[in-house]
Amino acid sequence: MQGGCFVSFSSTIRNGEVATVNNDYERRYREWIDKIEVETGSFALRYPEVDPDIFATVSQALFNEQKLEIVYQPRSKIDNAEAKIVYPLELVEVGGLVYLVAAMPRHPNPAMYRLDRLARAAMLPESFVYPRGFRLSVYVREQRQFDFMVEGEIDLRLRFRNGAGNHLLEAPLSEDQQVAQDGDALEVRGTVLLTQRLRWWLRAFGPNVEVMRPPSLRAELAAEAKALTALYQG
Repeated sequence: MQGGCFVSFSSTIRNGEVATVNNDYERRYREWIDKIEVETGSFALRYPEVDPDIFATVSQALFNEQKLEIVYQPRSKIDNAEAKIVYPLELVEVGGLVYLVAAMPRHPNPAMYRLDRLARAAMLPESFVYPRGFRLSVYVREQRQFDFMVEGEIDLRLRFRNGAGNHLLEAPLSEDQQVAQDGDALEVRGTVLLTQRLRWWLRAFGPNVEVMRPPSLRAELAAEAKALTALYQG
């Protein structure tokens, strides 16, 4: 009995399996997950899988705040077999890849390790003192550690064509964004961090965006455009 209503038993067939539910509310609750989907806005890549045992070990060490011994094999040293001891602080997923943020003995700043590049992980019996001043939100959003090669703030001025920048009217690129319509072009200005991720974003617009400022970034992308033209003409 629920809400004064008679409890009826029914069955639903989902994904080839029969799932028994007690009432209509339970049916809706169970089917809720099938009504929601998340899609990335970028080109979908087939990312390397993370070993489930390694993920479980890292997660357990993170939860228990215990030291972790890992063998990490970066792209520049894929045959590395040397183990190191780290202090797991956080897990972060960025664009389909999962990173372990960890501190190291005698190193002032945390380091990032891609979980799919861990050849081995073992939780040690020793615990460590979690740094009281460390905040993941600061590390990710304010220090911009996942923006790849942060080079400082710039006064970015862009000129979009063919409606390419219209989405910025609803999703600004910065808190101080300013926009102005000039004929069929949209001019956008804002203070942003100069990073590799910003460059990737600008390149995706192709000829539909022109970097007006700063001059150094404009010259950099102009040189890339000339090289690209030569590549295709050749």
